[in-house]
Parts: sequence; structure tokens; C-alpha cells
Amino acid sequence: MGNIFVIARATNGLITRQAFYYLLLFILAVLIYMSQTLVLFAFSYEANMIREMGIATISLWGLIIVVVMSQTIVTAELEDRTAVTLLSKPIKKSEFLLGKLFGVLLSIFFGVLFLTAILILTIWDYTHAELFEGTGFIDAYKGGMSIVEFTYRNFFIPHAFVILEGAFLSFLQCAVLSAVCISLAAFFPMLVTVATTMLIYILGNLSTYIKVGLGKADSLPLTAIGNFFYYLLPNFGYFNLQTAFSEGNIISFKYLLFASIYGVIYIAIVLTIATAIFNRREIR
Repeated sequence: MGNIFVIARATNGLITRQAFYYLLLFILAVLIYMSQTLVLFAFSYEANMIREMGIATISLWGLIIVVVMSQTIVTAELEDRTAVTLLSKPIKKSEFLLGKLFGVLLSIFFGVLFLTAILILTIWDYTHAELFEGTGFIDAYKGGMSIVEFTYRNFFIPHAFVILEGAFLSFLQCAVLSAVCISLAAFFPMLVTVATTMLIYILGNLSTYIKVGLGKADSLPLTAIGNFFYYLLPNFGYFNLQTAFSEGNIISFKYLLFASIYGVIYIAIVLTIATAIFNRREIR
């Protein structure tokens, strides 16, 4: 466990020392805050659109970091023989892959946390005047409701909690994609890893539609192909609930638990297969 922690910390440091990391974070934070100016004609759905665009931006952050950094820190170390020195020590290849994964996820987590805070502040900046200057607050205050309770009911429940759930599911999606990308990077060149990861991301978001579409073809082979890829590919639809988030619906704890278990199981399967193959590979 100590080796995994050391590799994870070194990997996180390698990623967060890159200027690209902070430049991307700054650009996406500005985009989230400036989204207020893009919803002027949304006909009372402005806050919903800001929230939806913000959660999509958080997912984009994770995708870019996974694709750009994951394959770099694995493929580059294997190609420049840094991994040879590392693996010559009493470090298992499974610890190498797990350490890389946790390091990437740690760097993604800090970015998700920052962008989530920016999104909550953006929603607050856009809605607080309407919340407290309207008759709703005056009536609630006259009825004995405190400012804290009013804010909790009218901001945190319909906005902040939904954003936190969306950010959590986005992080889970990034975790699954990171496991896939790092596993691929241990065996394939950089361009192949990037292209395959992007393809898996796209198909993973469309897997349910592909399965249903091929199932309607009234062809047993096509149905079998649809089912095969549906269960083989990660179903990112479990982590992408934009309709619910855009409408401000709170996702149940049971569903969040299900999504978490699905993500952990898929990551475990991917890393187990990758480790089994990686153990047979001779690093030179």
C-alpha cells in the first residue's frame, strides 16, 4: 500500500506541475462563470441552463485530463525507460498501475472540486438577488422562517445539492475512463491510446442507444453484437443524467450508491485484466 501511495503522490505532482493543468482549469472556470451571459433568453430556465452547462464543463475537464495526462505518464515512462528503473525495485506492476490511477484521480478530484465551487458561486451570483428581493422571501420571513432555512430550501436543495451530485457522477465517469486509459497506455502507443479512449468514451455514452437500435433490427446477430458491446463497454449513461440535473431533480442516494458500485466493479475488472497481461510483459 505504501508503494501505491508513493507512486500516486508522484503522479499527482507530475500532473499538477504542468502549466497546462492550471491553464485549462482557469479557462473552464471562466467559461462556467461567463455562462450567465449565454442564457439571457432562456425564459425563466436560466439557472437550469447554467447548471447543466456547468456540469457538462466539469465532465469535459475530467475527459481532457484523462486523455492528455493518463497516457502521457504511463506511455512516456515506458518509452523512456523510467518505468524500468521503478519496476526494478520491489514494486509490483499492479501497484504501478494502481498508483498511476490514484494519482490521476487525485489531480482530477482537485479540479472537479474547484470547478464545482465556481459553478455554485455562479448560480448564487445569478439567483441570489431574485431570491431575496422577491415577495417569497418577505412572506417566508414574516412567517418565521430564518434566512438560513430560506437559503437552504430555495438555493441549496434545488441548486447546490444537484450540482454536487452531478460533479460526483462526473468524477465517477472520469475514474472509469482513467482506468481504461491507463490500462491501454501500458500496452499501446500514445496515438492508439488516445484514439481508443475517445472511441470508448463516445460509445460508452451511446451504448444504451446502440443496444436498443440493434435490438430493433430483428436480426439475431445484430442483437447479439449490441448486447456484447453493451456489457463490454462502460455504460457512461449511468453517470450522465443531464435531463435530471437540468430540471433540478435530486438523485436518490440509492442511485448514487448503485453508480458508485458499478464504477468500482468496472474499474476492478479492467485493472485485473490489465495487470494479468502486464505481468507477462517484459519491460526493457
